Amino acid sequence: MTFIGQFKGGVKGYLRDFLPYYFFVGLLFVLGIIFGAIAVNALSAQQKVELLDYVQVFLRGLTQKLGDIDSGVVLKQSVANNLKTAGLVWFLGVTVIGVPLTVVVLFVRGFVIGFSVGFLFSEMGAKGVALSFLAILPQNIIAVPVILAVGVSSLAFSVLMVRQRVGRFRVNLAEELLAYTFTCLVLSALLVGASLVEAYVTPVLMGLVAGA
Repeated sequence: MTFIGQFKGGVKGYLRDFLPYYFFVGLLFVLGIIFGAIAVNALSAQQKVELLDYVQVFLRGLTQKLGDIDSGVVLKQSVANNLKTAGLVWFLGVTVIGVPLTVVVLFVRGFVIGFSVGFLFSEMGAKGVALSFLAILPQNIIAVPVILAVGVSSLAFSVLMVRQRVGRFRVNLAEELLAYTFTCLVLSALLVGASLVEAYVTPVLMGLVAGA
């Protein structure tokens, strides 16, 4: 598998070469979600009360100030956060020794989602489920697959570099680095779509639940 080869091989070749990586990062992400949901049970009663109070205050404020939300500011913050994550994962792939940290980043991403959804469901019931679907799901429909794809590219490039260094595989690393970087840049551009949803769609949907 090479990154240059993925462009020549098309979708079929891409899936053939990268499917094992997708299985690994997908499993890792799901484990993060599971552990995040389980972690809710580790909170003390006082911690749950404090978190719930914070959520309810936030929702009341959202209901009152929905029209005052500066979507432009939210968009900038969201784009910055998403691109920082993608950039970090790209960099870790280049360093090779950052592979364990790539694994941690993907796991933590799943953990945060699992914890958020688990807490909302545990403490707010049906309203928490609705809030999860409308506040967490919309942007993550785009962001999660893209982040996982960047993670796959990072791991695949690290493996490619290791194989090159041990002499089992000969490639032009400069060309492969450019192809890897181009892949991550294209994927990162898709994250802007997730940020647009988070900035302009999610607040409106959350307002509907908050006012219910």
